[in-house]
Amino acid sequence: MSSTIFRRPWRPGFTLGEVLLAILFISIAFFAFASLQQRLIYSSWKTELRNEPRESCHSALIKQQLGVRQGEEVLAEQVLGVNPGLYHVKAQVKWIDKSASRAGGYEQEQTYIFETYTAPKRIAGWKVEK
Repeated sequence: MSSTIFRRPWRPGFTLGEVLLAILFISIAFFAFASLQQRLIYSSWKTELRNEPRESCHSALIKQQLGVRQGEEVLAEQVLGVNPGLYHVKAQVKWIDKSASRAGGYEQEQTYIFETYTAPKRIAGWKVEK
């Protein structure tokens, strides 16, 4: 008989505690999603910021490669002891990363260095894959 006294009558719906707990979980999930979105936007912005100096460095490297292949005077050092006519081509671009200053940090100097090896003509014994 004592077990029926403390029993709550069955009613459809949720208790206040269940509703508050559900709201807590939903709000945690929402803030995690908002934080993820913020990080993705920042990462995308930083990638776009770095793309211009990277592209200019890549185009400088291609210009130097083209100069070596056409026999022009370029700042490329010849690699000795491997094969005659092999050149080490290097391009370097320095730029200021202003994204750190917007995030409360300081501006940092960044450097892109692209380097490769090229020859003015096809070197005998090297296999060219198509």
